[in-house]
Amino acid sequence: MEETQPNPALPAPIARFLEEAARRGLSDTKAAAALGMSATTVSRVRRGIYEGDLAAVADKAALALRLWQERGDGRRAFVETSIAAKVFTACDFALSRQTPVILTGESQIGKTTALEEYARRSDVPVRLVRMPAAANLPLFLEELAEALGVAAKPGERRRRILRALNDRTLLVVDEIHELVHTTGRDHTKRICEVIRELYDRTRCGLVLCGTELAETDLIHGPDAGALAQIARRAIAVRLGRRLPLQDALKVAAHHGLPPPTDAARDALRPLYLNHVALISAMAAEAASKRGVAPDWELWLATKRALLGE
Repeated sequence: MEETQPNPALPAPIARFLEEAARRGLSDTKAAAALGMSATTVSRVRRGIYEGDLAAVADKAALALRLWQERGDGRRAFVETSIAAKVFTACDFALSRQTPVILTGESQIGKTTALEEYARRSDVPVRLVRMPAAANLPLFLEELAEALGVAAKPGERRRRILRALNDRTLLVVDEIHELVHTTGRDHTKRICEVIRELYDRTRCGLVLCGTELAETDLIHGPDAGALAQIARRAIAVRLGRRLPLQDALKVAAHHGLPPPTDAARDALRPLYLNHVALISAMAAEAASKRGVAPDWELWLATKRALLGE
């Protein structure tokens, strides 16, 4: 979100929504998504120049606030797993040593969650941009400008992006493997060259994060060469192909589960982090409604209801 204060003349639901979005560190794009509106509209509403139906926006804001409250504050659910600790260390290294880091690991083991938490905790600017699917250079620059809070016409965007980065900023490009999945080789090369140029000219900290395709294809495989200029200076941090059991147990313990049974260990091993967190939270909620402590029998029943055997 922009750092300007909400217009005091705005209806109360909109003012509360903007304050809560700012507290959560949401960009205009993410705040707009919660309202089902465009980022441009959110900006115009904040500045008091929106000419549409403000009452309808207030209704959307009230609904978004209610849903946020019912779903809880995701920050409180963060558990510092071994994966998160490695991500934090990699980010610290990239910023302090000005050495690019390429973070790779299986999907749904907590990479992005850890990056978002690092950004929230950091006392230096951390700019987190997600690589769009089917990206071309203009689309990537648009996403990057949004992450940096840069408002500019396309012709001025690149210059303003450069001015928004410096050696006290950490730039994180997440989902970098999308360049392998959904982007043609010409666009991939152009995007990677722009990332390299941003790093070279600003000396910002740089972390590239994605699945193992980022390393196997962009560095060593069919698209080798696209990341070559960065890879030669980078260190690779490999987070693994599955969620460590110790991390799954830590998440379960966070929700009040006792030490696991053998059956629980076997059930946890193949799961992704989001599944462990969801099942554990639902089991804890069910236990609370019954007035009992969470246990693994209830956890396993919850897993069966959600995922089957």
